[in-house]
Amino acid sequence: MMDNGTKIIMLPSRKVSLYGKDIVLHRGKYRGQEHFIGYKTVTDKMQSLGLDGNKCILTFKMGEWFFLPIGSIEKGNEGWGGIWLARTPSGAEKLREYILAKYYQETKVFKALVSDKILYANNYRIKTEGVCLVEEIMK
Repeated sequence: MMDNGTKIIMLPSRKVSLYGKDIVLHRGKYRGQEHFIGYKTVTDKMQSLGLDGNKCILTFKMGEWFFLPIGSIEKGNEGWGGIWLARTPSGAEKLREYILAKYYQETKVFKALVSDKILYANNYRIKTEGVCLVEEIMK
C-alpha cells in the first residue's frame, strides 16, 4: 500500500534514558523522517486544556509544528515551560474522560510528532518544546 505522507507509519517503540529513568516512547515515520510520537488532547477549538490553572492557552493547527518561545522552556516535571502529551493512546483517553467528567468539555486526541528536545517524561506523560498534530484518533 502506498503512503501519501499524511499518516504516521508506526515503528517499534524505543527505550530511552531521560533524567535517570528508562522510558519507552512510541516512534513513527512521517514524510520520510522518524519522530517520537505522543498523543495530544485538545479542545474542539484546537487549544490546550489549561490544566493546573495554566492561563497560557496554546492554539494548534493540524499538520503544522508549534514551538514554545525559547525563554519559556523549562526542563523538569513542573506544569509550565513545555507542551505536555500523553505517552500512550490509553493515557490520552483517560485525560479525555477526566476533562469530560470534571469540566463537561468535549475534547479531541491527535497522534502528534514530538520535537527532538524532550524536557521530561514519565510512564504517563511527555513534556517537550514543540509538537505537530498529525492524525486525529479520537473525537
